[in-house]
Amino acid sequence: MLIEDCPETLRIEAMAYQGAGVARHHQGKTVFVEGAVVGDLVRLGPKPSHSAANWERYNRFELLESSPWRLTPSCAWARECVGCPWQVVAYPQQLFWKRCFVVDSLQRIARITEANTLVAECVPSPAQWHYRNKLELAATTRQGQLRLGFRKGASAGTSAGAGAGASADICAIDNCQLFAGKEQLPAAVRGALNYALKGSSEQLVRVALRSSTQSGQLEIALWTLAAGGGRRITARVLADATGASSVVRVLTSSCDARRKVRKLEILAGPGSWQERLGDLDFQVSAPSFFQVNSAGAALLQRNLTTLLRALGIGAGSTVYDLYSGTGVFTLPLAQGQAQVHAVEALGYSLDDLRRNLRLNNLKASVIGGDAAREVKRLPPADLAVIDPPRGGLKPPALAALAAAQPSHIVYVSCNPTTLARDVGKLLPLGYQLISVQPFDLFAQTYHVESMTLLSRS
Repeated sequence: MLIEDCPETLRIEAMAYQGAGVARHHQGKTVFVEGAVVGDLVRLGPKPSHSAANWERYNRFELLESSPWRLTPSCAWARECVGCPWQVVAYPQQLFWKRCFVVDSLQRIARITEANTLVAECVPSPAQWHYRNKLELAATTRQGQLRLGFRKGASAGTSAGAGAGASADICAIDNCQLFAGKEQLPAAVRGALNYALKGSSEQLVRVALRSSTQSGQLEIALWTLAAGGGRRITARVLADATGASSVVRVLTSSCDARRKVRKLEILAGPGSWQERLGDLDFQVSAPSFFQVNSAGAALLQRNLTTLLRALGIGAGSTVYDLYSGTGVFTLPLAQGQAQVHAVEALGYSLDDLRRNLRLNNLKASVIGGDAAREVKRLPPADLAVIDPPRGGLKPPALAALAAAQPSHIVYVSCNPTTLARDVGKLLPLGYQLISVQPFDLFAQTYHVESMTLLSRS
């Protein structure tokens, strides 16, 4: 809604997938306003930060009238960090818009007109705060002192956490209310490392913290460009300051968010982190991906088990688990006594998957390699479970999956746009969209997880 007597004054009408408020400019352009909440009345800044023929983006605005769904942020770094930008949005509205993002993507990209009927209500996160089992803190030095924090403008919803990669432009923090462990842990880790490294922290790229409320374990992973010295003192000081059960060093060849692992060194403890989802135990090494919301991941497992029962997948069934990671879905699939073929490319995750199968006395065929190549060698399947990265299925992988013609596909995704793109490509190849269940695994952010069922028509 436009206030006619003030062309720069707009009522925010919706929320966008990237988290901004959305309004309509008097010139007909779509306006994205960072930090605005649906229902806000705002006066735009003097000029947009980005502009195109039919849209503009503003990073600055004056709040003239607060939305009834606007909350006061509880985090001291909310404005600067933007790690959880939706903490200003009432939680029921967060759930509403996350479902809308999934529906909109399927309608707009996959051209599925009945998407609003097929997409269920978004399942709430079991905890709205203190739910993340992992934080990644970017590391920089200023005047010889180590600083740990989140990249300004980064989002805590992705697997990289609320910040990754070395950058001078970070928001240094002392605590994080999303973390499932001790809230003040970032400050304790920073202090310990400043003491242990004594100003020689330039090779430190990031610090990853993993905490489990189930096992009580805390792992600290130091991502560095070089090995350096002081292994014993670094491990001892960190363990004394934080109670860490495991301290590792990951040697990387990259300062950015990419995970180029050269070597994993165990400085103290077992060198892995333990978590429990339902009745299943997992041991995870520092370079491996694991769902950051453990309680939410257990809901995903439960939903998958429900789908297996409804589809009649069990003993005697053949199942692919592509992009299997450490086994979040492989293990419940194996519990159902299906013949599971788990395909994973990352070596550390493969080792973790094999270990997790042994730990839970379960069996599956574990295959290391690229999904697009390996699926061609597998026997026909009743079901394929796929959980690809945010970028979705690459064309060779999608082509190989379609050629394998599994009777059903369960597509787990954290990105509605790439999900819709891939679903849109599978529909003409003989598949029908049956259901979509969104999950809020990333409360206080705009990110949304979903589990989609497709079946051959």
